[in-house]
Amino acid sequence: MRYCPCRAIIYHTLKSQLQNTPSQPIDYQQLTGGGKLYQKNHKRFAQFKKNHYLCSSFLTLKYLIMKRFVLFFVLSSALLIACEPINPNGDQHVVSADDYYWYKGEKIYLERGNQEYIIYDDALLSEIDKEKLESSQSVLYYEEPNLKWGTTKPNTVIEDLEHVLYRMPSYKYGEANMFVTHTFNVKLKDNNDLSILQNMAEQHNAKIVKEGPLPLWYLLACNLPSSSNAMNIANRFYESGKFEASEPNFLGIYTVWDEDTP
Repeated sequence: MRYCPCRAIIYHTLKSQLQNTPSQPIDYQQLTGGGKLYQKNHKRFAQFKKNHYLCSSFLTLKYLIMKRFVLFFVLSSALLIACEPINPNGDQHVVSADDYYWYKGEKIYLERGNQEYIIYDDALLSEIDKEKLESSQSVLYYEEPNLKWGTTKPNTVIEDLEHVLYRMPSYKYGEANMFVTHTFNVKLKDNNDLSILQNMAEQHNAKIVKEGPLPLWYLLACNLPSSSNAMNIANRFYESGKFEASEPNFLGIYTVWDEDTP
């Protein structure tokens, strides 16, 4: 087989790169066997050496550019994540992993608005905070006579949280805000599943208020004070697989029945 000096040079270079080590200086005269072969082809080797140097420089430059580009991309992504606004009372988009509900087997995510739905002790809540309420009304289903539910004015924050027993952010509904109340509706799979509903309600700090006007449906409410909210609890009921449906009640939006206010 005829000895090819160009093949020897290429083999040396590729072997060095495949071994992931920096290319060593190439002794072209040694690789070609020296002597007459080198003298005869020295111009060709000189041109090849020049091309090899230019190619190596280009690859090195390309590597440095790509390395800096990747570093810039990582830093930019981190900066964007760090600067993502999380203020629910601002005009920014705020979506939480828990901001969803189930409807007819479909998981529906919601985007937070700039108001809140709260339940508070009307006899103890400060007058300053009462002025921040857009609407209020007495709460049903509880024995405490001074409890009221209310919705805050846009972009306001209740300071006297000591006397707020339940709070829930609003969610965007077109250009307006909609509110999840402290109640939710659960549909049994069978009439014999009432004991399952009672056990689940006790586990999740909720109470069965009454049987609904539709078969197998029950109205439940969060016990007060509550560290969770009706939408999250409704999701846990449905995701347990023990019930046909479980949906939160939205203030001002159609529910399974609407004969009562919250």
